[in-house]
Parts: sequence; C-alpha cells; structure tokens
Amino acid sequence: MLSSLKIRTMRNVSYVGMSQLMTLLLSLGTVAVLARILTPNDFGIVVIGMVLLNLFCNIQHFVALPADHRRYVSKLEHLISDYERDVGDDGLTHLGEILDMHDISMDPECGSLEEFVKRSSSNINNRCIHQHVFDTRLTARMIEQVGFRILVLVSQSPYHIIALCQRPVLRIEDREPDKSGAS
Repeated sequence: MLSSLKIRTMRNVSYVGMSQLMTLLLSLGTVAVLARILTPNDFGIVVIGMVLLNLFCNIQHFVALPADHRRYVSKLEHLISDYERDVGDDGLTHLGEILDMHDISMDPECGSLEEFVKRSSSNINNRCIHQHVFDTRLTARMIEQVGFRILVLVSQSPYHIIALCQRPVLRIEDREPDKSGAS
C-alpha cells in the first residue's frame, strides 16, 4: 500500500514541480522577448506594470481566506483510511462536514445554500469542494509517512504550502525482487 502511495506521491510532486518550472521559464522568456522588442522606456513601463500586478496578486492572497476556513484540519489517519478505501473525488463522505462548515459568504460562486448543496453533490463533474483541509504540520506528516525527507517546507499565507523533498535512495538489498525472472 505505501509503495503505491509513494509512487503516486512522487509522480504528483514531479507534475507540480514541472508546472512551476514551466511557469518560471515562460515568465523569463516573456521578459526576455519584451526587452528585445520594446524601447527602454516602454520596457520600464511594462516592468512597473508587471511588478504592480504581482504585488496586487500577492496582497490579495494575504487578505483572502478560502471558504472552508471554518473546517478542521484533516487527520493523517483519516487520509490513510480514505486512501485504503479508495475514496475518490466522486465520494461524498465529507459532504456533511463541508455543508455545515462552508462559509458561503466567502464563496459568491456557490449561490444560495440550495444551489451550493446541488453543486457540491455533483463534485465529480465540477470539482468545486475540498475533500480535506491541510496545514503545514499535516503536510509534513504526510511527506514523512511516505518516506521522503523534507528539505524545505514553507507556508505562504493564506493557503499555500510549498515542500521540497528528497526521495530516499534505495540500497540494492532493500529493492523488491524482480518478479519477471530476469536477472
């Protein structure tokens, strides 16, 4: 069970890392292209606009709270149980807690309570609810549970948790035997 979880975790971490790297490379490429095609004065104006836009986005992140801020942080044992029972995004085992604790005033897209119940009940189609709530401590416990070593773990308010981890190096004697019969 845990080796499968480790493999899925590693694959998902690599997807997130690659998307972050692509975003950075595209941003740098955009700035390089703009620097070549704009006059120095125009480029300066564009850069000032980009800095102000990034500053505004970061300030907005620090002010905003997710609509599930009233919910309790999930327990590691609960996450493992959901994994072992193969609870997917189509599972509605968390729906009662979500409906009770969701702050509708912070989620204008959900509409009325009735509309929110209807939307949440078909989460598999619209991916609008969070099945679990994470904090930095839970993230660290999850990473340690799958056997990774945490190199950096940062919480960026209000709801970003960034982890840089290292996969353990397996010794030859710790590897699973080859079931194909090949040496």
